[in-house]
Amino acid sequence: MIDLKKATILVVDDAESMYHSIRSILKILGFGKQYLYAENGEAALTVLKQRVVDIALVDNNMPVMTGEELLAVMRQTPEYSNIPVIMITGNAHQEFVANAAESEIDAYILKPVTVKLLNEKLVQVVKQANNPCPMTIHLRNAVRKANTGDLDGAIEDARLANSANPRASRPLRELGIYHYQKDNMEKAEEYFLAAVKLNRVDVVAFQHLGDLYLKRGDVDKAMKYLGQAMQISPRNLDRGVNLGKILLKKGKTDKARVVYNKVFHLAKEPHALKEKVANLCIEYKATAYAMKLLKELIAGDPKRPDLLFKLGKLFENKGEYAKALIQFNEALFFDKENVDIMLHQARSYIKQGMLLRAEKPLKDILKKNPDHKDARKLLRQCI
Repeated sequence: MIDLKKATILVVDDAESMYHSIRSILKILGFGKQYLYAENGEAALTVLKQRVVDIALVDNNMPVMTGEELLAVMRQTPEYSNIPVIMITGNAHQEFVANAAESEIDAYILKPVTVKLLNEKLVQVVKQANNPCPMTIHLRNAVRKANTGDLDGAIEDARLANSANPRASRPLRELGIYHYQKDNMEKAEEYFLAAVKLNRVDVVAFQHLGDLYLKRGDVDKAMKYLGQAMQISPRNLDRGVNLGKILLKKGKTDKARVVYNKVFHLAKEPHALKEKVANLCIEYKATAYAMKLLKELIAGDPKRPDLLFKLGKLFENKGEYAKALIQFNEALFFDKENVDIMLHQARSYIKQGMLLRAEKPLKDILKKNPDHKDARKLLRQCI
């Protein structure tokens, strides 16, 4: 049971001034005995490992780890999965509401934080925590059993949760997840579809439906449901990458570009993500987009021989050997001993009739490896 007057309250906000402001309001209300502070989600996880926390007040928009990312970790960690969390945000749009449902936020406050608002929300979440409804009790039991590998027990508790509140989508979603984990795809599909019918912003259920159809090999349906998940909540970057991958596989490169541009805009480190997407484009023959991404990556890091080599091979595949040579020559400047790059350089010279220039890289390869068959074959063409 949580006693608001004696509670240990954690405030997570990158602005320390906000922590002091909230602490002042808490003192005015007479709430809390101990106040803890963390400047971002990662720091909050460190505090949670070291101290017992009764309630957390979390800012959504923070560097390093956002409030939503922190919530996702908390809800997946048994030791603090049941801590009541109030999210503080400046966003009231559908995306935030969907993410709130996805992370199971207990309540949220739109800035500015006032004495009246904080009082209402704290009283509300503590009342819910101290007197959980039957659905919540059964869902907690289901999660506990699932974590110990008792999926049949988890399914039974999720059924009881559904009986306690047939109008809620979460019990149906959990039933879908547990059946999915048991590899019972028909039942999982049934429950996920029921969940999204009840709640059109249940992004978790949409995501699982997409994964389920992808596993079945039904790309069209997978694309449909992953697309809906992405539309509801585009900030889950893996969701966007997977959707783009499906679109590339279907040959819908233009649509994939739209998805990936949104993902890059949202990513903290877009360069690493761009490289991953460029590799997917190469795999699925989306050459023009792969080249565009590689050029952007090289502009940001011109000393990467692997990127230069990949771009050179794409030019080579298109028959643009002069442009390919520029990339291969630049790559060899940074990686002089790379036999693969030398071989492609020699091929590009030969394709342009520059046989004498091709001899040197081929002879260099054979000095390193006299048995290199491809280099020997190409050298014979030069002679």
